[in-house]
Amino acid sequence: KYAILSHKWLRGTPGEITYDLWMKGSLDPKSAGYKKLAGFCRTAWKEYGLALVWMDTICINKDSSSELDESIRSMYAWYERADICIVYLSETHTTTHIPDDTWFTRGWTLQELIAPKKLKFYSAEWNRLAQDNNDDKKDPIILSFIEHATMLSSEELAGRLNVPLSRKMQWAASREVTREEDIAYSLMGIFDVSISIAYGEGVSRAFLRLLEEIMKNHIGAKDLFNWAGGVTGNGNTHLLPPSPKYYLHRSSDPEIQLHTIIPSVPLTLTLRGIRV
Repeated sequence: KYAILSHKWLRGTPGEITYDLWMKGSLDPKSAGYKKLAGFCRTAWKEYGLALVWMDTICINKDSSSELDESIRSMYAWYERADICIVYLSETHTTTHIPDDTWFTRGWTLQELIAPKKLKFYSAEWNRLAQDNNDDKKDPIILSFIEHATMLSSEELAGRLNVPLSRKMQWAASREVTREEDIAYSLMGIFDVSISIAYGEGVSRAFLRLLEEIMKNHIGAKDLFNWAGGVTGNGNTHLLPPSPKYYLHRSSDPEIQLHTIIPSVPLTLTLRGIRV
């Protein structure tokens, strides 16, 4: 059993406690990164009796490309298997502040919200934001704040609905990332697919590879065509968009049920286009 942390990374110097700093023992107890680490470990032990914890800043050696690749592909599963996901909202002091915390705007935190079996929100002072139970996914007040901040309904968050692919893309449409390719990589677990990590390839290529893998693995893949956006510079449009943001205004018309249309042959992406 272990606890896992979901948080928004600190920017600037000294910033987070990284794998390299941890291995060197270069720790400043007065730094914000150290205080966050200490608060996480203390909370995991005192409130949940868990001696094992996982925090992405420390537990991934980003100097190793193979370890980074494996970690990013495995991230969703690690959050899903955790006994508790502790969410640290560094900008939140009371429950009314929850919807305005930028944790809800980051790309990676979408899967960290969806994947865990149990999730608990903590304020900037490491106080519980809901006192009644050990799972905020069951707290109606917290759920209302989550829906306001993310567009995810409580039924979707609980996994009780068969959510169309374009709707899942819509969840990510307004999210922001530091490295542009992460807008694609951070969605692998949500769509239960895996692609190699290649920073530098650009967001369009990374997202196209993600869509291609989804088409190979989901029978309702025609729903990926349910997006809206402007034409390209030459007046043409493509069948697939270059990023999740184009799904923000997907059609929710009940007459449009692309996810229920099962193709007679798998959708295939070729140099000439998509075979449907």
